[in-house]
Amino acid sequence: MTATDRRAFERPYGWDSHLLDLGAYLRRIGYEGSLDPTLDTLRALNTAHAVTFPFENLDVMAGLEPRLDLEGLQDKMVRRRRGGYCYEQNTLFAAVLERLGFNVTGLNARVMDSPDSSLLRATGHAAIKVDLDGREWFTDVGVGDMGPLEPLELVDGYHAVFGAGWRYQIKKLDFQMWAMREWNATEQHWVNIHRFALAPSFRVDYVDANYIAAHHPRSPFRKSYVLARNGQSAKHGLTGLQLKTKRPDGTVQNRTLEPKEVPDAMGDLFDLQLNAAERSEVIARVKPMEPEELTAD
Repeated sequence: MTATDRRAFERPYGWDSHLLDLGAYLRRIGYEGSLDPTLDTLRALNTAHAVTFPFENLDVMAGLEPRLDLEGLQDKMVRRRRGGYCYEQNTLFAAVLERLGFNVTGLNARVMDSPDSSLLRATGHAAIKVDLDGREWFTDVGVGDMGPLEPLELVDGYHAVFGAGWRYQIKKLDFQMWAMREWNATEQHWVNIHRFALAPSFRVDYVDANYIAAHHPRSPFRKSYVLARNGQSAKHGLTGLQLKTKRPDGTVQNRTLEPKEVPDAMGDLFDLQLNAAERSEVIARVKPMEPEELTAD
C-alpha cells in the first residue's frame, strides 16, 4: 500500500490492531509488565514508549511521505528501530492500546508552545484520549521532548510530576477546549504545549494531515531535521543544527553543531543508527533552523 492510499483508512472506527505484532512491539520498548487494561498498565506503557521512540522527520527530509498503515509503522518503528512524528507515534500507540482492550479515541490538537492561553493556531497534531473506568485520560507519545511520560487525567487543574521532576498540568479553556501545560523551570511559568477539543478524530483525518506535514512547502518538517527524545532526567531536542538538552530543575544546555556532527548526535542522543549513505545524506541536507520556526507558520 502506498503512503497516500487513503481508501484503506476510510472506515470510521478502529486502529487495525489485529495486524499488530504485539510481542515485537513489547520487545522493542522493553516492556514485560501486565497487559491488563488498567491505569497502571496504561501508565507503564506510556512511559516505555515515550523513552524508547525518538521524534524524528528523517523520511520527510528524504522526500518521503511516512506510512500510517500498521504494517508500515511496524516495519519502520519496530523492525528498523526508527522513530517518527506525531501521526506515526500516536497511531501505533493507539493500536497497541486498542489491542489490549482500552477504549481509545484519536484527537486533533493545536501545537502552541507558548505561555499565552489565548493563542490559537491551526490543528496539526495527533493525540489520544483513553476512557477508563469512568475517567478520561489524555496521552501523547508523539510530541517528543515536550510530552509527559504518563497520561494526564482530563480534569481542570489536574497536576502531575513524572520522572525526575517533570511537571505537567491540564487546564480547561474556553470554546470547550483543553490545554496540556508543561512547567518551565527556567522561566518559572506554565507553557501551553497544545490545546485541543474532545471531538474524535479518525485515522483518515491523520492521513490527510500527514500528507500536508510531508508535502506542504511551509511545513517545518521539510525545512531541516527535527528530532526529540524524552527521558526520566533529561530531554534532548535537535532543530537543524541547534542541540538542546533540558532537565527538570531548569538547567538548559544549548550547542550549535557542525553538519558533520549531526549523524553522531542522532545516534548517541536519539538512538538513530545511520548507515554510511544515510549519514552522508544527513550531512548534505541539514541546515540551520531555529526552534521558533516549528510554530511560525
